[in-house]
Amino acid sequence: MVGILCAQIGLTLVATGFWWLWAGMFYEPSAVKQVVLSSLIGGLACFFPAALFVCLLRVLGRSIATLLFSEIFKLASLALFLWLAVTQYGPLSWLPLLISYLLVLKSYWLALVWK
Repeated sequence: MVGILCAQIGLTLVATGFWWLWAGMFYEPSAVKQVVLSSLIGGLACFFPAALFVCLLRVLGRSIATLLFSEIFKLASLALFLWLAVTQYGPLSWLPLLISYLLVLKSYWLALVWK
C-alpha cells in the first residue's frame, strides 16, 4: 500500500511538471501559477484520501466493516478536500485539476501491472 502512495506522489509531481511546461508555452505568464497549483491540487486530492484510507486500515485492522468505513471516510475526505480547494483557493483551472486527478487515480492500475 505504501508503494501505491509513493507512486501517487510521483505521478502528482510528474503531472504538475507537465502542466508547468504546458502552461509556460501556451498560457499567459500570469496564469501559469493557477494552472500549476490546480494540477497539484488535483493530484493531492487523490493522494490524501488514499493515505487516510491506508492509515485507517492499519489502525483499525482489516475486516469488512473497517474496509467499508474506511472507503466511506475516503470518499467524504475527497469531497471535503475538493470543496476546500474550491472555496479557499479561488479560481481553479479545471482541466489540469481533473486530468491530474485521473492520472494519479490510475496509479492503482500501475501497481497491478508491477506485481
